[in-house]
Amino acid sequence: ARLIVRASARCQIVVVSHAALLVDALERSLEARSIRLRKEMGETLVEDVERPRWSWPAR
Repeated sequence: ARLIVRASARCQIVVVSHAALLVDALERSLEARSIRLRKEMGETLVEDVERPRWSWPAR
């Protein structure tokens, strides 16, 4: 996590991880922004975000 934080001072970094310890360490960094995902019926969703209303248009 320290290496990622250090490198992030020079560029934007996107980290995708299932490692809770790594995620926790990165979240303690002042500049980190965490976006949590979850699976629901095979679909990947962003947690704590309202989904826009949408339906398939009629033909």
